[in-house]
Amino acid sequence: MAKIKFDGDGNKQETNGKRETSPVKGSAPPFASSVSSPSKKKRIYFDADGMDDGIRDSARDSNHYSTHDSTNSPHKARRKAHKKVDIEQRNRMLEIRKQLPIWTGREALIDAVHNNDIIVVLGETGSGKTTQLPQFLLESGIGSGRKIAVTQPRRVAAVSLAHRVSQETGTQLGSLVGYSVRFDDMSWKGTRLKYMTDGMLMRELLSDELLSQYGVIVIDEAHERTLRTDLIIGTLKSIMRRRHSAALPPLKVVVMSATLDADKFARFYNAPVLYVKGRQHPVRIFNAREDIQDYVDGALKTIFQIHQTQPLPGDILVFLPGQEEINTLGASISLIADGAPLKHDISILRLYASLSPAQQQKVFVNAPANTRKIILATNVAETSITIAGVRHVIDSGLARERKYYSSHGGIGVDTLFVKPISKSSAMQRAGRAGRESAGTCYRLYTERTFLSLPPTTPPEIERTNLNFAILQLKAVSEETFRNFEWLDEPSEEAMQQAHMNLFGLGAVNERGEITEVGKKLAGMPLDPGIARMLLAAQTRECVGTLLSLCALLAVDSPIYTATSASQEQEEQQHTRDRFASRHGDHISLLHIWDAYMDVVQSGSTGDVKEWCVANKLSERTLRRARDIRSQLSHQCLKMGMDVSVNAHTQDDETILQCVLEGMFHNVAIRQGDGTYRQIVNQGLVKIHPTSCLLQRKAPCIMYSELTLTTATYARTVSAIHPAWLRAVAFYNQRGSM
Repeated sequence: MAKIKFDGDGNKQETNGKRETSPVKGSAPPFASSVSSPSKKKRIYFDADGMDDGIRDSARDSNHYSTHDSTNSPHKARRKAHKKVDIEQRNRMLEIRKQLPIWTGREALIDAVHNNDIIVVLGETGSGKTTQLPQFLLESGIGSGRKIAVTQPRRVAAVSLAHRVSQETGTQLGSLVGYSVRFDDMSWKGTRLKYMTDGMLMRELLSDELLSQYGVIVIDEAHERTLRTDLIIGTLKSIMRRRHSAALPPLKVVVMSATLDADKFARFYNAPVLYVKGRQHPVRIFNAREDIQDYVDGALKTIFQIHQTQPLPGDILVFLPGQEEINTLGASISLIADGAPLKHDISILRLYASLSPAQQQKVFVNAPANTRKIILATNVAETSITIAGVRHVIDSGLARERKYYSSHGGIGVDTLFVKPISKSSAMQRAGRAGRESAGTCYRLYTERTFLSLPPTTPPEIERTNLNFAILQLKAVSEETFRNFEWLDEPSEEAMQQAHMNLFGLGAVNERGEITEVGKKLAGMPLDPGIARMLLAAQTRECVGTLLSLCALLAVDSPIYTATSASQEQEEQQHTRDRFASRHGDHISLLHIWDAYMDVVQSGSTGDVKEWCVANKLSERTLRRARDIRSQLSHQCLKMGMDVSVNAHTQDDETILQCVLEGMFHNVAIRQGDGTYRQIVNQGLVKIHPTSCLLQRKAPCIMYSELTLTTATYARTVSAIHPAWLRAVAFYNQRGSM
């Protein structure tokens, strides 16, 4: 195996963002198969579908992963847990808390929040701001006895932080400290400190416009500028004014980040900026001598260079663009490690957004003795989480990102593609190696490439459609939408296209006013398009079937396991053919679901695993879909929908008509030369090679998403009748048909 060559000078990353040349010269650790090691075969732990897992929790398979709401977590038990405090643990954790840099500024921070309705806090990575500042405010009583909410852009951060803070307070998770993320709520009415995704806080606005149960809102990782974060930032400014006018207790707001454009937020809120001094452990940065095009192969070689030359403890965190690359690299690591003598055991773990909370939490468990953890992660691991034991980071320099392309006269197109990260993200990734001790970061790109990266990641409002944003604001109230102040004003064209799309979904009328359908869509924890399918199924009496399909689409992770060898790819294709439908991929997904549920209901846990492995299907994805379906079923019942009605279960065309209600804009017509041209913006698309419609000549198709690589590929494709489009309000309005 050829080794990866890195620059000889290791660069040291400090917490102030400056990079200094280290006085110590050296190259990345070389890897050679001749390195002496014990001849006996070492254990390899896997956390992947169809593989052994040496640290797997045996309870997971019997109950998958738990969700927590009022139906399965009685309030009485929560009240009892709330009163029980482990004093010994709290005192032990207090000594650790006092060692964090932010502790010395405790009183100053409390005074600042007490004297100002809003402050901006800049704290270096590892200073403890995310875990400690909310506790300072809770202990000080700020907020008039109301709850404290801490928002996070990603669910994995919200869950892991709640776990950590509950340990520091000596209380049971879900009592004093809890969390709330999509499809998983570990809190009750007595929870005082709640970590939550920004999307969940937006949902609470639908039932409580003034967030009256909260006294303090902490917006963490504000620099990531997700669409929901921008919505919260603008909405909170209005809420603070309205609560003051209504003579209600003031709402305190704290905006926090490690890399934040402080001036922008300070001007927007007219707020003071506080700096938390403190430095993380130093991180030596090695840049590749030349950009590595095959970053999966480059990461593989670097992993074994580190593993064979660097002592324990010292786990490895690898940043990759997406789940497909993670699965590919994981399979390659296992293949090499299984046949090579290793100095230590290895444990392969994965971390990405669509994993269940239980699966995500596995990366935070300490590795067994004489074992090195290798965590393969997307950018969800960039901020707000500390993975114990990580001392080495491998950065591919890439991330998978959604981009919305506007179209003149149409409604725009969402695409998913891989792109280089920003300098800010690169520094955040490197900082993961220095949370607990000095570490190293190996970048699979040159220093020149690093210097050419954009300073920050563009805010999501500039690269996504505004369907969700406008729908949520209108659902709160038309006044909220009209008076909303944007941190960065979206373009007029983007606003018009969002209204056009929402009109096609039936969420707004011709005057742009929200409809009853729109209010229902806003209240569902789904993309508006997927939620619209469920409402269409209600009128066509096939809610039960659409629940299953919507759950599979909402998982947003591959249902097939990654394959590398040509023989395995051929076997996977046979599996696809086995479940294929002449109508396309959406019905094929339902065929897989039906077969999977038959095995679940008639077989044991082992039978389910064996079936998934034999059919090259991801058991994890299917388990996650089961959980989402259960949550959606509960939501539908609350909305008065009969989830047991399935009069048209076997009518594939009826099911596809429901799908079209939500994906009306993702439609393309076959041209004379065999290509497909989108209706909304006349762009050319190709059917993805994994689709069962690849060899068919359907006159009209609809698809779930576009992937932009060497061409624009439509994924999850189904054939539809062009005549169905006449029933879609959007096309009637435009006179397209």
